[in-house]
Amino acid sequence: MVKIRNDIPAPIGERKRRSPNLPWSSLEVGESFFVRNRNTAAAGCLQHGAKLDRKFTYEARSETDDEGKPVNGYRIWRVE
Repeated sequence: MVKIRNDIPAPIGERKRRSPNLPWSSLEVGESFFVRNRNTAAAGCLQHGAKLDRKFTYEARSETDDEGKPVNGYRIWRVE
């Protein structure tokens, strides 16, 4: 059972957010970028697609980093 409490104050101030470091808003149809986190790909496609009135899709891929090492992740494309 979950215990409900009212003696712990809520945090005051602005909620910390990550800086927008992915190019969702600047992506043109047919352009793509690579991320390593599935949650970033899945949630981002839905959230940013709805917010920007655009459509995105993603696919699991294995690509190489700048040093030529294999990296598993997700490529995200703007499709509309």
